Amino acid sequence: MESAGARSDNNDGFSPLLHDRSRLTMTTLLATIAGAEMSFIELPKRSGLTGGNFSAHVEKLERVGYVTVTKSFRGQRPCTTVATTESGKKALEEHIEQMERIVEQFRAAAGDKTVR
Repeated sequence: MESAGARSDNNDGFSPLLHDRSRLTMTTLLATIAGAEMSFIELPKRSGLTGGNFSAHVEKLERVGYVTVTKSFRGQRPCTTVATTESGKKALEEHIEQMERIVEQFRAAAGDKTVR
């Protein structure tokens, strides 16, 4: 369900959607927690996003299949959760691997001049 804009055309591993700090933070949080799911209340708090801003980012990630949004009830209270998908996890892994390659290239080119 991935759109053409979800990954770069040159197949370098970067996802333009995940390059955004807010979406990268959200997908990383979801990918690193047990169950890979968070409520619509907890995820914006942990990612530092406001409600409207958060919803817009979730919508973009959902559109390309990186996350799913589930609306249900717990008792009589509505509960909306966001979960990462296998496609979302794979895109995140590829994005991180590409960033690591860039850092390695930088360190190799800079030699002893880099600060760690």
